[in-house]
Amino acid sequence: MLTLEDILTCENLENFNKLMAHHEIQFAWQRQSSDYVYTYDRINTAFFEEYYGNEVDLICPAAWAFRSRQWPIFTHEQARAEPQFNSINNSENAYEVWLKHGFVDGIVCLSGGPAYSSFAFFSAAEIIEDLTKVELIYFAATRKLDEWLKDYEALIAVPREFKFLSPKEVETLKLQITQPHLSTAEQAEKLGISQNTLKIRQERITKKFGVKRFIGAALLVERTGFLD
Repeated sequence: MLTLEDILTCENLENFNKLMAHHEIQFAWQRQSSDYVYTYDRINTAFFEEYYGNEVDLICPAAWAFRSRQWPIFTHEQARAEPQFNSINNSENAYEVWLKHGFVDGIVCLSGGPAYSSFAFFSAAEIIEDLTKVELIYFAATRKLDEWLKDYEALIAVPREFKFLSPKEVETLKLQITQPHLSTAEQAEKLGISQNTLKIRQERITKKFGVKRFIGAALLVERTGFLD
């Protein structure tokens, strides 16, 4: 079992990687900006590409818990059990993605400061029943990663948008163009998503087209025949 002493006596990133591998813990550290997610990970799959590229973060209770900043450290199971984070349409589909990549549960530990937002994720092969028993260990592990990775030149910079428009974004734009009379609630219902998810998706589309409002992106697409 991983101990606090294991973490505190770990002197560098290489030894940390070996320690996590020994305990069969996959982990990732991320620093986020508005355009990119800078990642250092020891996860044996293309998990993040699927997670962000397919907009799983828009329905994931753990992602919403992270955005809320309500808890400095929490488990995925804890987020899934909280109604305010598990009320997003199709949120259970996000858990299926986690399971697909071998994560039964996981610990998310927030860090960073005023200049940037960062966090660490650590996998768990079983449900974590009592986070208080291990939270000091993972707080310490995250602080170590903050120290080693803050200026790490080999971080992978992954654009938040993996391609110009995702199929779901195309669907959202087409709905706005073909049925502009619909309210936000009606649009969300037709798309099978929550209004919060629709809002974030519209913001991403707006940003991609370099305009100030989503309706501006829709008008631009309609006038230029971009989706034809």
